[in-house]
Amino acid sequence: MAKICFINAYETSYLGTRVLASYMLSKGHEVHGILLESGEYLQIEEPLEGHEGYQSYSRGQLMVNRATKYKIGQEDTDLLARILQAEAPDVIGFSARSTNNWLIPVLVPVFKAAVPSALLAAGGFGPTLEPELYLDGGFHCVIRGDGEEALAGLMDCVEEEKRAQRPNMQKYSLCNTIWRYRGGDIKNRMNPQEKNLSKYGEALHGHKYFSFIKNGVMYRHYDPQVDGDTYFTYFGRGCIGHCTYCSGGQWSSLYKNEGVRVYKRRNREVSEVIEELKKMPEKPQHLWFVDEYFGLSREKTLEFCKLYKEHIGKTFFCYINYDYMLEHQDIFYKLVDSGLIGTGVGFQTGSEKFARDQYHRQLKNEHLLEFTKLCFDTNLFTGIHLIGGNCYETEEVFQDTVDLIRKLPFSIEDPWRMPLENIRLRPHPKTPITFLSPQVVTHPMSAKEWFYRGILWEFARILDKDEFENLRKETCWHEDPVKLNQHFKETLLNKQRQHFRRMIDDLHEKRLVFYGAGDLYTYNKEFFQDLNPEAFLIDKHYATPASIDGTPAYETDDFLQQNIDNDIFFLTFIRASPRPRVKLHHQFGIPNDRIHSCTSILK
Repeated sequence: MAKICFINAYETSYLGTRVLASYMLSKGHEVHGILLESGEYLQIEEPLEGHEGYQSYSRGQLMVNRATKYKIGQEDTDLLARILQAEAPDVIGFSARSTNNWLIPVLVPVFKAAVPSALLAAGGFGPTLEPELYLDGGFHCVIRGDGEEALAGLMDCVEEEKRAQRPNMQKYSLCNTIWRYRGGDIKNRMNPQEKNLSKYGEALHGHKYFSFIKNGVMYRHYDPQVDGDTYFTYFGRGCIGHCTYCSGGQWSSLYKNEGVRVYKRRNREVSEVIEELKKMPEKPQHLWFVDEYFGLSREKTLEFCKLYKEHIGKTFFCYINYDYMLEHQDIFYKLVDSGLIGTGVGFQTGSEKFARDQYHRQLKNEHLLEFTKLCFDTNLFTGIHLIGGNCYETEEVFQDTVDLIRKLPFSIEDPWRMPLENIRLRPHPKTPITFLSPQVVTHPMSAKEWFYRGILWEFARILDKDEFENLRKETCWHEDPVKLNQHFKETLLNKQRQHFRRMIDDLHEKRLVFYGAGDLYTYNKEFFQDLNPEAFLIDKHYATPASIDGTPAYETDDFLQQNIDNDIFFLTFIRASPRPRVKLHHQFGIPNDRIHSCTSILK
């Protein structure tokens, strides 16, 4: 058998190579995954003109990918070399997004020095879109598009080479591969896609198959997802869109342009996914379906909901088709009932014309707004995706986005249940927008201007039109958006305090229960000291004391099953705010107007 080491850097789920690793094991080969750093986002104080990966602004915080602040250094590459030497793979497979192209000259010398005999293969969005970068950088081959069949063929060829002790020339003709050979390139045709992804199976997990390097520290035979809060998996692949800024939507074009059949959407069998989840590690209490969107048929979705609720029962996040859910709301509520706790809505801009011209998005804002209201009324966490920093954006387009934001559902009690998630536009190389609108690359909007406009979008949710226009007239804020952001957070907090003071007055004579008694309650109990709850509710995975501050405490489900009473109002003190609201409203039928969320520190 042959052995492959998969290398990923600055990723969260590593899902692609986990699936590849699982498939290689099923073919009788040995695998080991090496995870370099993590894909987390870190808070920064000022916008950065140059950054690795994405820069985002959401919930009053400016964030960048970890790669911007913590570059892989000598300590990390020394540890990587030690692992590679110990594993002694026949093939080193590097998977990368376009945002990680900068790692080529950092890692290739390490690969070659540690295991000189290893064949170096690159795959993923970055190598697929720009194979010449990886071949010029020292990789022997690039695997384009779906990698399972090409990699399986490659591993078989390498195994045959080991057995025969001579080169196997068949590898140079494998579908989906490009080779640098004798000073030239060999580009092979694309293979038709596999429709049923159950052929490739579940993603690989387990300490024995992985090593993790972070901050110059090596965790040998350790899989960080096993001990994480969230378990990542997938139902299928395929995106129905062709957004100009994204690599994902170009996948089907890769096949079409070479005359090969391609599928808009491919899925695994529901039963297979459920069986995988039955075996998932114990610690993660939340799941994330890493699909472009949840694309099962009605029949398969209902099957999933029934089996998931019966056998798994944990909360999960996924992207869902807006129009389909509006048309089939029974399916939407089935998903919520089975555990759906969060999703996202891709507006990108408030101008439908700008969305069509710049991003080739054909969605109607009217429909998206209707869907956001459905999510809000159901208490889901719903990220509102916006693209900021497009240098072609006019004042009219900016104002259209402000007008859109004013129409979004909003809760001053719980402002981050439906947060604006503003990503600075930095298109991946060779995506359509780089040709259609070249100035987004050659003359991009400055990070400072992007940040300033993003803060104004946040203000549009909490200020009336006159207040908003007066704010824009103050030029000092444009010169110092960092101070403007601080002003936004102070303004939001003051408005929250005012709201909760009015709420306290309204609840004085009402029956009241507090849900949660952790640090949020501790920080805010003085603010709410004039209220006298008749009970505290604590979820069952926490120890429930007999009383808290002299008030009886109960396990949440036990109390609610015995006290379904519309006279009771609930005030929740839990940071993961949608979860208690979904439980109270959807599971136990508590009206939304009797649930109040305290998700901020008000003292």
